[in-house]
Amino acid sequence: MLNERLSFVEGSRAILGLLSRAGLSDDDPDYALFVAIESETNDVPLGSARQHWNAAALKEFDEAEEYAKREGRVGAERLLQRFGTDL
Repeated sequence: MLNERLSFVEGSRAILGLLSRAGLSDDDPDYALFVAIESETNDVPLGSARQHWNAAALKEFDEAEEYAKREGRVGAERLLQRFGTDL
């Protein structure tokens, strides 16, 4: 995500899965942040499913991506500081 090889929506979903397996509690601020991003973007399909969307629907993905980037960048950087690349 931070190196722009993965969208923030996709990366946030992946991070949430990792944080769940890491055993972080629901009240952990980083976990809560990525739960919120997932909640706000969970109706946006990823990957090849996007090719079937029309232009208006693709705008929804762009908006979800901007939201995930705005909210998730700081959280992702904080997780790197907390866990390094060992998460």
